[in-house]
Amino acid sequence: MQPTKLVSFLLLIIAANTACFSQQPGYSAAIEERIKQVERSLGEAVKTDDKPIILQERMKQYGVPGLSIAVIKDYKIEWVRGYGYADKENARPVTPQTLFQAASLSKSINAVGILKLVQQKKLDLDKDINTYLTSWKFPYDTSKNKSPITLRHILTHTAT
Repeated sequence: MQPTKLVSFLLLIIAANTACFSQQPGYSAAIEERIKQVERSLGEAVKTDDKPIILQERMKQYGVPGLSIAVIKDYKIEWVRGYGYADKENARPVTPQTLFQAASLSKSINAVGILKLVQQKKLDLDKDINTYLTSWKFPYDTSKNKSPITLRHILTHTAT
């Protein structure tokens, strides 16, 4: 998907186990309805029946105590909602302000940003990365492979 055609990007950051949903009011009725659609209808690659996949049930099934969802539409956050517990022991609910470890999810977000800059001709996928690095340069003299490393190599995990 090209970054400029990105209409909506669903970001799920999942932490760990229960199904207490915290409500954060303040959205329009139309957005609340879209939120309910997400909560009532998680997608599946392969479904064997027409039964909806409910977020609360899925959290319980996989032992997820809390998670946060942020939906980005037209490059702006449309809505954010927390579900379950950030701290189950102290019954502290997940809120939109709860911080989670993004881990590998940040890789795809970074790739979208890079590809957007490539599309705007601000970066070139096939230029040596040292062209863009300022405070540090990749030391090719210590590398097994002396050929330049490019953004394409980095994004495709083929840099050596």
